[in-house]
Amino acid sequence: MKVVGVKLEGLKQFEQELNRMFSPERVQRIVDKALVAGGRKMVHMIKQEQAKYRETGSTVSEATLSDPMTVVGKRIVKVHWRGPKNRYAVIHLQEQGFHNRDGTYNNPDSKGALQRTVIEGQRVYAETVRDEIARAFR
Repeated sequence: MKVVGVKLEGLKQFEQELNRMFSPERVQRIVDKALVAGGRKMVHMIKQEQAKYRETGSTVSEATLSDPMTVVGKRIVKVHWRGPKNRYAVIHLQEQGFHNRDGTYNNPDSKGALQRTVIEGQRVYAETVRDEIARAFR
């Protein structure tokens, strides 16, 4: 990998070189901006997929992206559901299926849709984050 005229052989070396060249605060701002850009693309993909199964549209409209945060020493963003209809409470039921009160199993058409979207979106997310970081250091 070649960045800013320096040839690097791994992610660890890349991080060390960035921290040597720039202040940790600036590196964190750049990484946060890249994470948000990648997260927005992922949220967009999730909303597109969920729109196929919409009834009221709450699952689509309540999908949001968290602010960047540090969890176990790594910067991350999370996709979550916030809003008046509390769709976060039923997303797992939609994703996994569930048993009705009468004991029958409900297997919704949207079962596994989020997981498929996340798997398909991993490449797009990673490319977006990489491109945003590279753009910042040009």
